[in-house]
Amino acid sequence: MPNRKMVFKNGEKAFKILDRLNTDFFDLKVGKNIVSYSADENISNLDVIVYYSPLYI
Repeated sequence: MPNRKMVFKNGEKAFKILDRLNTDFFDLKVGKNIVSYSADENISNLDVIVYYSPLYI
């Protein structure tokens, strides 16, 4: 399914916990992509891993 969005938190599906009014999805391009992140609190504990699995190669 093209453009199917999925959200996981700690390996569990988490789409339902999104703030849907303030959430923006983005597309990844083929090749290198730069993704930044931030937090309002607990910055020293912030760790983000982005996985991308293309549906079609």
